[in-house]
Amino acid sequence: MLDGTISAKLGDSIAGTLKKAGVDVVEVSSYRQTLQLTQMNRVDGAAVVEGYGAPILKSEPGGFSDIVREAAPLSNKVGYLMFSKIFYRKNRERVERIWDALADMRRSGEIAKIKSRYIKQQQ
Repeated sequence: MLDGTISAKLGDSIAGTLKKAGVDVVEVSSYRQTLQLTQMNRVDGAAVVEGYGAPILKSEPGGFSDIVREAAPLSNKVGYLMFSKIFYRKNRERVERIWDALADMRRSGEIAKIKSRYIKQQQ
């Protein structure tokens, strides 16, 4: 069980998960704020999506020098692109092409490039 206060980005599902576990959570508007509150000792830790937190920590290595990143994740979540059964039946070839295109984009690194642009907007 976590003791102390943890910061989390407003709207992230981990905030609710931590609250249900009895953890005191301070919700803020950005991932950068979660880390800043931790660095300033206003909270005891930050629950941050790795894909968003790691680039912030890298961008300011001296600015977050007192933060230790825990190797074990709080939770792992996987996202899926899903279609209704009716849509799939009516558009089977189109759906298969979309899924194939996403797989190609993931293998080529294009998804990572898109994700990095999105991450910069979220910071």
